[in-house]
Amino acid sequence: MAIALLVPIHHFLFNLTTTLHPQVATAPLTGKERDNWMRIVGFAPVDPLTGPWWVRLSLVVALCSIGTWALVAAYGSWSAISQDVNRLLATPDGWFAIGGMFIGTFLVYGPVRMVSGRYMAYLGLNVARPWKVLAASLALWMWVAALFAGMHQKIDVLCGEHRGALCGMQHAYSQPLTSSLDAIYFSAVTLATVGYGDISPVAPVARLVTVLEIAIGIGLLGFLLGRVAGLAVATDRNV
Repeated sequence: MAIALLVPIHHFLFNLTTTLHPQVATAPLTGKERDNWMRIVGFAPVDPLTGPWWVRLSLVVALCSIGTWALVAAYGSWSAISQDVNRLLATPDGWFAIGGMFIGTFLVYGPVRMVSGRYMAYLGLNVARPWKVLAASLALWMWVAALFAGMHQKIDVLCGEHRGALCGMQHAYSQPLTSSLDAIYFSAVTLATVGYGDISPVAPVARLVTVLEIAIGIGLLGFLLGRVAGLAVATDRNV
């Protein structure tokens, strides 16, 4: 997992730093050269010591500083990092992990990113409008999930205090939903009609609300995905 996370970050920083070398932009780039830089590296060189150059340099320094601070904060001290690195280098698995990161950065991730970019362009996925619609659809779906999460929490509290006829003289759910994270989790898996079964409704009123959420989830997912797919097809025809 660490390699999978570090490879794109390493690739991004290496390519961004490459464009800062003073000799890279000694002559103005032609249109084809700029396209090749964008396709292979992801960035085109800029004139040294200009405004964009300083912005990129500041970005590299800031990202490296944040990464270093996060690493030290996670380990607690530089000595702990040094000990861990020494233990890593003392085993074949450590060298395998380091070699895998460099191979993944320069021989795997770059070509895969290029091919993925061409594939997305072919499908029309590099157009911003479908992604905006998808983001809005996800926001709407999460809002509905949060709304039902509040309802589930309220039912859990009411059944825990009163346990009337609607609660069937028992707890509303198989485990308490006093935590907002638990309530959102249960609401999300219910709205997505996944239903892992680790949390289940027990009281009649909880089951009624759960059935209502499942019905709304089926219709909402179908509607939102249909709208996004329809917009993607329309955008592809206009390209």
